[in-house]
Amino acid sequence: MDKIGLYMGCLIPTEQYAYEMALREVIPDLGVELVDVDGVACCGAPLRHINLFLTMYLSARNMAIFEKEGLDILAPCPYCHQALSEAKHVMDNNPALKEKINSHLETEGLTYKGTVKHYHVLDLFPWQSREVVNNITREHQLSLLRF
Repeated sequence: MDKIGLYMGCLIPTEQYAYEMALREVIPDLGVELVDVDGVACCGAPLRHINLFLTMYLSARNMAIFEKEGLDILAPCPYCHQALSEAKHVMDNNPALKEKINSHLETEGLTYKGTVKHYHVLDLFPWQSREVVNNITREHQLSLLRF
């Protein structure tokens, strides 16, 4: 079974907990083990228009934590996924910014290397056969509904 680090961000655990429950129920049936990682924080997306550097820093910090754990990231929140994608792209193409952010990360014993990959939930489905996906849908469709 493949392992992937689960990054819930700040919105899913507080306001979209049914989404988290569904993920924890369905994703293991795709042959992917979800691993909770300690120490992560907000991706910075809510602050993007106020302080872009802080958004880059927070996303880099989270990616550095997953890199330290040797795990890729499953970011089901579209805002988190976008923030991580943008931060990775910008830092991988801007060595000066990467160096500046790493100088701040060093105070926590972290370094952003750029080796982590991040995925959205929809990215996981092509990993498996269509038959597995169809079985999950049939098996879990009604069991996940609460009346």
